[in-house]
Amino acid sequence: MELFENLEKQNIYFCPICKDIIKLNIEKNIENKEEFNKRNKKLIQLKLPLNEELTKLDFDFDNYCFLCLNILDINNNKYTELFKEIKTLIEKYDFTYIKLVLKFSSIFNFIFWYINILLSKHHNKNLNYIFEIDTVRQVFINKYTSVFSQKLGLKFDNNEYNRDIDLIINFDLNNIIYQKFNESILNSINKNNNNVDINEIKENYTLKKDIGRAVIKTLISEICDKEILYNNISKFFSLKEISLNISFNIDISPIPIYLSGNYIKLSREIGQNHFDRIFNISSVDEEIKQFFSKVFSNSEKNDYTFNASGREDRNVRMLNSGRKFIYEIFNVKKKFGKDFKKLNEEFNKESSLVKIKDLKLSNKGEYNKLKKEDTDKIKKYIAVVYISKKIEKNVINNLIKEKLNLKQITPIRVLHQRSLKEREKQIISLKEIEKINEHFYTIQIIASAGTYIKEFINGDLGRTFPNLGSLLNCECDILQLDVEDIIY
Repeated sequence: MELFENLEKQNIYFCPICKDIIKLNIEKNIENKEEFNKRNKKLIQLKLPLNEELTKLDFDFDNYCFLCLNILDINNNKYTELFKEIKTLIEKYDFTYIKLVLKFSSIFNFIFWYINILLSKHHNKNLNYIFEIDTVRQVFINKYTSVFSQKLGLKFDNNEYNRDIDLIINFDLNNIIYQKFNESILNSINKNNNNVDINEIKENYTLKKDIGRAVIKTLISEICDKEILYNNISKFFSLKEISLNISFNIDISPIPIYLSGNYIKLSREIGQNHFDRIFNISSVDEEIKQFFSKVFSNSEKNDYTFNASGREDRNVRMLNSGRKFIYEIFNVKKKFGKDFKKLNEEFNKESSLVKIKDLKLSNKGEYNKLKKEDTDKIKKYIAVVYISKKIEKNVINNLIKEKLNLKQITPIRVLHQRSLKEREKQIISLKEIEKINEHFYTIQIIASAGTYIKEFINGDLGRTFPNLGSLLNCECDILQLDVEDIIY
């Protein structure tokens, strides 16, 4: 191919994989496909090498790959050391499946910008970024996962929900490359840009290991003269020097364990989480955390996150089938092979304030689903209410013939923590359960998710309308409330 011939005359070489990538991507960027096919009829049939073939490819490390900087050369000595380090780190963990993850420092965006400009110059066409970080990442993972599996003796699975651990390879550059890039930038500042302040650039746009993509984009598109920057990079160092200064950093990141179930809150003195706690009384979150911290005591630096499908007030009990929750446990080094039925029973023996049921292993997909369910459910409530006037039998049962639409402005009692707005909710049914005396009743209310039931009873100074008081044409108030059940 003419492009390769021109570059190789200047001692610029490509590994076999990158040659195929370039050919395929140039094909996509050529405007006149017939012209392209005349130049090289075989390109249509090109395919990247298969996994088995990759380990047999011979890279000439003296003629380093100009494009991938030998990152795709898995046979070089750097990767031999990498495999040794991974084996040492991975021994501490017990797992079934592992996922391979590649991360690149943002400075590689800068490098690949330069490489694409160079390719475009030699090809005499704008190639529209035919090679980027994501190209290297995807090719590496797709083609080398089986090689990692073979060399490490591990089972790899890149499915989002199947793997137990992420093996993260972080690619970065040694400090000398950062220094040379910063010299190139300072010598490439656009003199015609009156908004450029050298001191501000040194303070905010100096390339370092935690630099963000947005900073690099600003440097290239606004601060520097692109042509001067390209020439300065060529002058200050070679891509071979970059290739030899690439460094690896390995992270082993266990996937959080997700445990799901339903909790039943039997006390009116505890909230759902520690933010609702008063005095030294516990919460649902803390009762569950205290138990599982003992179960996972063999893991280091555990952290826990409690997630539930909605919430109830502190002085409201959650009864019957309970409320769905998922407990997220981080940094678990050992596989979770516990008997869930037994764990469920042990928890219920220990806690008198909270009970759980249907405990089981879950996953991130179920966690995401849980957050969506919050707005789709219907709730049953049991309330003890005060009614200022005497009412006839069955009056409450006949108040609603069909669904009652409410308009609720954010209640006064939660204005300090909720945004002020009007919400539309529904009361689906009202039913008298028990007449305690002439003014006190136990009633069942079925309502849409998110309905402020206390305010439906007392009216909240007119902020909820209609309300029980307006329907009965008298004053009403609430003494006690329980969530009887949640219908999903």
